[in-house]
Amino acid sequence: MGNPVVHFELNGPQWGEVAKFYTDLFGWSTQEYPQMNYTTVDTHAGGGINGGLGKTQEGQPSFVTFYVETPDPQGALDKAESLGAKTVVPVTEMEMVTFAMFTDPAGAVIGLVKGDGSDQGPGVSAGDNPKVDWFEVLAADPKSLWNFYSELFGWKVQDSSGEGFVYGQVDTQAGGRGIGVGSAARPTGRPG
Repeated sequence: MGNPVVHFELNGPQWGEVAKFYTDLFGWSTQEYPQMNYTTVDTHAGGGINGGLGKTQEGQPSFVTFYVETPDPQGALDKAESLGAKTVVPVTEMEMVTFAMFTDPAGAVIGLVKGDGSDQGPGVSAGDNPKVDWFEVLAADPKSLWNFYSELFGWKVQDSSGEGFVYGQVDTQAGGRGIGVGSAARPTGRPG
């Protein structure tokens, strides 16, 4: 069984303004934790995943990431490093969560969150707001990442490339838990 994508995060220097923007735009329900420079998000979409908004360190660029659930964040982080990743945040235990972050070989920041696969936790509340149910990892050479994610998380990638673009649709092999992921390159071959 593969590891599911269970949480998203938007990080930047103006996290409070960003929380208001997405609340106004999508109707998300947020709860601020000023002491942590963090805001949790319940999308009220009735499905998909919830997330959070975090403040970046001074001088750090804004970024979007997703978190992959694993019962052993340190083991997953060690394996990621052996496959060419670099640790950004070591395994950190907090009252609400145990997590870590790394950059994949192409430089995308990915999170790990400790979980046992039981779907415990508050989950997404009922509602009809837009779901967060898909993420993409953009890279200049996405095919080079397909083995990385397959080995690390047990994901299977189906090559759906066409003329002028490379795209892989990821099956996380997580038994319907979490959300879908794709891996792509823009037609120019540059991410972003």
